[in-house]
Amino acid sequence: MGAVCSKTRVGNDIPSSPLKCILNHWEKIGGDSLLKSRLIQYCNHWWPLYKLDNQAKWPENGTLDYHTMIQLRLFCTREEKWSEMPYVDLFFALRDHLELRRGCLPGLSNSLMLEGGEQGVGEQEVKEQGVRKQEIGEQGVRKQEGGEQGVRELEGDKQEAIAQLWAGVGSHSLIVMKVPFSPVDLEAWTRLAGPYREDPERVSRVFETILKTQNPDWGVIQVLLNTLLDSTEREIVLRTARKEVDRIGTAGALAGTVEEHFPSQDPHWDPNTKEGRVFLGQYQQWILFGFRHAMPKVINWSKLYELKQEPHETPTAFVERLRATARRYTNIDPEKPEEAVQLAPIFIGNSAPDIRKKLQKLEGAESRDLGELLQGKRKNKRF
Repeated sequence: MGAVCSKTRVGNDIPSSPLKCILNHWEKIGGDSLLKSRLIQYCNHWWPLYKLDNQAKWPENGTLDYHTMIQLRLFCTREEKWSEMPYVDLFFALRDHLELRRGCLPGLSNSLMLEGGEQGVGEQEVKEQGVRKQEIGEQGVRKQEGGEQGVRELEGDKQEAIAQLWAGVGSHSLIVMKVPFSPVDLEAWTRLAGPYREDPERVSRVFETILKTQNPDWGVIQVLLNTLLDSTEREIVLRTARKEVDRIGTAGALAGTVEEHFPSQDPHWDPNTKEGRVFLGQYQQWILFGFRHAMPKVINWSKLYELKQEPHETPTAFVERLRATARRYTNIDPEKPEEAVQLAPIFIGNSAPDIRKKLQKLEGAESRDLGELLQGKRKNKRF
């Protein structure tokens, strides 16, 4: 049903590349709930066409170049292409999976490889980069109360760049170090996220992107909370997250106290130990839970019916706008086909007249999900 590539193509025609490595290790890399054909379509058709920032360009068959990967993820976040995000994340998953990468892309595993770029670097350079860590206090970057949105002030005599955690792969072990994370980066994330109260789902997705691409430690997460939220929002997010930790602890699923798992002071978890990585990973996910659940969703189905396809808007762009609105104002999950079918009649009815006529000719159009409608339309004629 609208598959872009047959199994033969998946197995034989795609050369040795990150894309083929992902396809060959589909379940190990986390693709069991996704479609291989859709990954190939995104990777080799759509993503190379996207105009990424900083002169980045997505190559056919994919890449593990960090700069290109992060620019693609930023583009998808900015354009609200949420359905593509899980497929982008497959390349981040492959980059983090040392053994798989060594097996199918051995050339990328030789020598030391930093998460910030594919090229190998000398140990002395890595050492220098590691000790160039600079710190900002938790209040180092925050919104000025009552001030113009987007304005930031840096406090303290020693104002240095924040450090996030990145992993370097040595010949025998994984080394986690801290590298610069500048206030300029924070400003970019803030612009991308927008006001939390207006769109909690969008801000949550931006924060999730930061977790997956930057792996911030406890201190940096506090700075992110101060930057992305105002003081009231920050308190609500932290309270929601802590309440969830308390609920899990009460159920007997956590060893130790709530404070040990959700500390109010920097616990100085060591990312080079298994215990430190586990505690930090849990903390990151609980904060993400707080972002997602602190603001109750206001259900407003009328927002969906208000949407109309703009004169120069492609059906694909209209579908993405429809999906984003459904996430924000309804309980529909557009990524679940059984729920997304509820959007099909709205998409058909609110499309441009010429598109609507063609969609209505498709058999069983109103019972299909949006992806099937787009695929079926492409088979007949280009949009």
